[in-house]
Amino acid sequence: MSTPCIKCGNPNPEHTMRFAVVNVNSTSTTTYQGRKQITTTTTNESMAGVDKCCVCESCIRKKRIGHSIGTAIATFLAVYFFYIIFAAFFTNKKYFNSHVPGIFKVGALLSAVVAIIVFIVLMQTETPLIGAMILKKKRGKDGKGKVFAPIEPSIYTGKGSTQPNITAFMTKTGLKTQVANGIFFKFIASGTGSQLVDQMLFEQQRTTPNDITHDNTVQ
Repeated sequence: MSTPCIKCGNPNPEHTMRFAVVNVNSTSTTTYQGRKQITTTTTNESMAGVDKCCVCESCIRKKRIGHSIGTAIATFLAVYFFYIIFAAFFTNKKYFNSHVPGIFKVGALLSAVVAIIVFIVLMQTETPLIGAMILKKKRGKDGKGKVFAPIEPSIYTGKGSTQPNITAFMTKTGLKTQVANGIFFKFIASGTGSQLVDQMLFEQQRTTPNDITHDNTVQ
């Protein structure tokens, strides 16, 4: 018997996806050296286990469109707001007041262009990454503060290459520490990630291994 779609319950979902789950916690501290302000961000990542879900193509498509539209709208508003603030602060007050309609139109046009670009880019998001969003939301409180990193090698393999790339993996998952290296080589570069996840879920019944832990401090 097939596992139903985690989102809508479709009994025959097209996609089965597996993930390495990582706890992520970032803290920032600010110090001063004379008048110079230095902000230090410390990121802690630790392996939280693995997870697996089935999702139908319809739910993937709806999530991809919804995420793309929502992010594009947020981008439009953010760019428009900062453009108007920038124009208000860095142009002559008399000029600004006499050109308000034009400034607003230019701001709206610029914001629309950026938002459209963001929408187009996000609509290219690979299915496993969309699945990670759906799974994280379905896990509710258990998904808070976690990254669900797909272990599908193809989404980290560039054009003209036959091997997944660690840089692409870190960029697409947002992982920043040596934990990413451990996951990449254990689950992805090895080519046996799917079997390993299934084995871990079966044998450990989703325990929380902590064999991969690393702190990364950047300034």
